[in-house]
Amino acid sequence: MKIKYLILLIFFIGINLTRGQDKYKGNFSKTEKFISRNDFIPIRTHKVFDEDENLSYKIKYSKNGIIRKIKISQNGKNLSVKFPKKIDQIVWQKITDGLWINKVKENFYGKTEFNNKDIVKLHYDGHLINGKPFDNSFIRNQPLKGELGYFIKGFSIGLNNIKEGELRIIKIAPEMGYGNKEVGNIPQNSTLIYYVYRID
Repeated sequence: MKIKYLILLIFFIGINLTRGQDKYKGNFSKTEKFISRNDFIPIRTHKVFDEDENLSYKIKYSKNGIIRKIKISQNGKNLSVKFPKKIDQIVWQKITDGLWINKVKENFYGKTEFNNKDIVKLHYDGHLINGKPFDNSFIRNQPLKGELGYFIKGFSIGLNNIKEGELRIIKIAPEMGYGNKEVGNIPQNSTLIYYVYRID
């Protein structure tokens, strides 16, 4: 009898553990890895569903893990964005020295003030300027949530005025990022590229 209860207990523990795991079902490169993690990078087109936010992501990755096209759906609303094939083809809008976002209609130049206590919840995909991926919250189904004052300065300012449901690309020079510090496996003096989607 005790063995039956033990088997049932292990079964239910196993179910609860798998519920919390990444629901990403896409394919991964067998040769290229994230720079800051031991995981392989995603390739080709994949779908991810975030049950907590009722969000569907359909993301097309290049063979080296860079986002090419992303389609996001929530409650019947769709956002579809196609990115340039190369990072150096993105049209940038300067915010301040060492910080740029992809060109948008509204002029954000000079808006460098932000409230440290403002809380944002977002998904992001991060690369070095040479295209090497270093992290991706989409495939983990783990949005980043925190106060703006917690992030590196360039990331916080780059999120200035970002609206719910907006997708933005941010380029951060070392002086607005980690500077000459090596963070994890991210090298010193790295320029960072973030694809950011604001959830709320």
